Amino acid sequence: MDERGRSQRNSLQGPEYMRLMLKRTKQAGVTILDHSPALELLVDDSGAVAGANGLRRQKHDRWTVSLRPSGQGHLQLDD
Repeated sequence: MDERGRSQRNSLQGPEYMRLMLKRTKQAGVTILDHSPALELLVDDSGAVAGANGLRRQKHDRWTVSLRPSGQGHLQLDD
């Protein structure tokens, strides 16, 4: 609050923060699956989560993300 009791914001709020994060994420080369819920978690032999399957509602197809042995994620879109 400032000296008059008004709210003072020096950082990003809600929509501004989301726009900034979306821009930075795309610049980093990340694929964004909007409206694409995960429906199933994939587990490895030890029972640890190693990926997920889901549905792209707007495209009416499925996606799979799996963890590679290197530790990097891999996205497969089933067009």
